[in-house]
Amino acid sequence: MPPLRVAFVEGKTDLRFIMGLLGVEELMIAKKVARDLGFTKYECYAHNGVVLCEGGGKDNICRRVAELIGDAGEAHEVYALVDGDSDVLECEGGGKPIIYRLESGNLDELVFQAAKRIVPPPHNGSLEAEEGNVDSKKKVYLAMYLLRKHFYARGKYWSDLASFYHRLSLDHREVFLELDAGLRRFMLEVLGVG
Repeated sequence: MPPLRVAFVEGKTDLRFIMGLLGVEELMIAKKVARDLGFTKYECYAHNGVVLCEGGGKDNICRRVAELIGDAGEAHEVYALVDGDSDVLECEGGGKPIIYRLESGNLDELVFQAAKRIVPPPHNGSLEAEEGNVDSKKKVYLAMYLLRKHFYARGKYWSDLASFYHRLSLDHREVFLELDAGLRRFMLEVLGVG
């Protein structure tokens, strides 16, 4: 197998969010393509010549990169997208990914900022009231509730945070790319999508 471009993100929620930005609605097909390419240890998706995998949290990305390089026996182009508020990610040994960072601190905060633009007045008032809250998860669950209650028609739904992020990034790609230059750079330079 020729060397591939492989990108790791921190977790499954991040992975599904990126797949939404890529416009991939059918995740099972992208997952099967990744499996056919030999990416079977972790949740991975393949799209347009790039394999995207969840890294099991920022603390496990380096280990998974080393495993990938060891298993493949050849050099892959390896990248990682991590939260901007995470510690410096330094991988030892062979298999150091090229690191990209969100400028929004973390994905939850980015989704919250996007939701403030997506949810129109007067419904966005409760989002504005949460602006100073340091609990990003609490803020994003409020956004998920408001969007589900007021703006999504039957048939467009989500059952968990990962599927919410996927749906939102499918429908509002431009908002996310406008809000975060680090994400925009990752999408353009690694995934070839601007």
